[in-house]
Amino acid sequence: MPLKSSYLHSSDILELCATSKSCHAKFELELYRDIRWTYFHSQKATSKPIHQLLSNILRRPQISGSVQNFAVNETGFGPKPRVGNVFSSAELTLLRSLLDDASILDIDGWMDELREGSLETIIATILSQLREVRSLTLDLFLRNDDDCAYLIDEKSRISQLFEHSVLAPEGLPINRFLHLKDLSWPSEAFPGPHCFLRRSELPTVMPAMFLPATESAALKVDQPGTTQHDIFDRIQEVAQSSRLEVLKLRHSSINDRTLARILAFTPALKILDIEFDRDMSCLDDTAAPGFHGTSLQASLATCVSSLESLRILCHINDPLLEVPWYSFFTCPLGSLDGFGHLVTLEISLTLLLGSDQISSERLAEALPQSLMHLGIREDGYGVASVDTTNEAIRDFPAQADPMMPFLKTVSVFLDPERWGRERITKMRDIYAPTRFDFTVHHIQWEADGGEFD
Repeated sequence: MPLKSSYLHSSDILELCATSKSCHAKFELELYRDIRWTYFHSQKATSKPIHQLLSNILRRPQISGSVQNFAVNETGFGPKPRVGNVFSSAELTLLRSLLDDASILDIDGWMDELREGSLETIIATILSQLREVRSLTLDLFLRNDDDCAYLIDEKSRISQLFEHSVLAPEGLPINRFLHLKDLSWPSEAFPGPHCFLRRSELPTVMPAMFLPATESAALKVDQPGTTQHDIFDRIQEVAQSSRLEVLKLRHSSINDRTLARILAFTPALKILDIEFDRDMSCLDDTAAPGFHGTSLQASLATCVSSLESLRILCHINDPLLEVPWYSFFTCPLGSLDGFGHLVTLEISLTLLLGSDQISSERLAEALPQSLMHLGIREDGYGVASVDTTNEAIRDFPAQADPMMPFLKTVSVFLDPERWGRERITKMRDIYAPTRFDFTVHHIQWEADGGEFD
């Protein structure tokens, strides 16, 4: 039976190529199937030379057609890195020709940055050649060591590449990412906090949502500095054919009206995961103040017949904040009873019901009968007291048992130090004889920890 590379892990292929010349000749290109690269801000010398991949592509263009999964990430904080003059004169000539063939705009600007060794431009150039890539993770060029980084929008060559791929006229020989199904920019594994992440304003990011084959997109989207932007008009034609089923907005500061316009292009959406990052700008007259649940509820009407999973978090990030927390939570989401296909929901009771309307009865009434998995999050700001939230969760089984025939699991995400072991133990005791699988998870800063013992 002939040996097939599709049955082998990349580490197995690497070992074969290292020990057998015949296997090396047969399987070498398979080594490029899954590429992962990390840049270490604090230990730059330990970062492998990603520019070598671009040099290899220049010598052997067929390499780029082998890449199916491409992931880059960074550890630590710092400015966008440059590695200096790493390309020979001959390679720079080939790079100009490559960019010209790809109909890249502003070639002179790209070439200047390639001469300086801009890692972002090097990676964008690599991406311009990956016509067969299926999965793309960009956890890089998002951080800064400046706690005001989130105030400044920085255009990137990667975003320009995506915009060009989506909006360029038909007939140009460019990479349209026709096979890219899964895009993460950043991924769920990429941590915050928001104030150390560069802005990614809507016009910069939105074209990436509507690459022709993309079914799942995890993105950081920030509200534009002005409401006068034409990205929706420019994207409308290609967005009509969107195949997007999963949308995860991470560390995002868009307001509710902007989100509504985005969701208007996603009628087949099955999974929506939103992490709102709110700061003082959300209290401006031009933006919906804080979390505006009524507006979000109306926005979700676009995908009411398809939505199966909904997760909503709201972080408040501003070191100079002098506004009471409750100013950000004035308008709850309200009942989701009309979402007949919703199977999974994760949300705080403050966002769902409002801080002064929390009870087990109202919680049961707000949930659709189709729900199977419920996650209840502590709001994190003390808008709703521990006692109020605890009482609603504690009394919920009696309300849910007759009203929610498909509900299987109830998960609670909380700060165990604030709640105390006694409260948590009593909740477990109440749920133990019920039909619901009950778990408690502890919340850490900007991340969720494991199950609470």
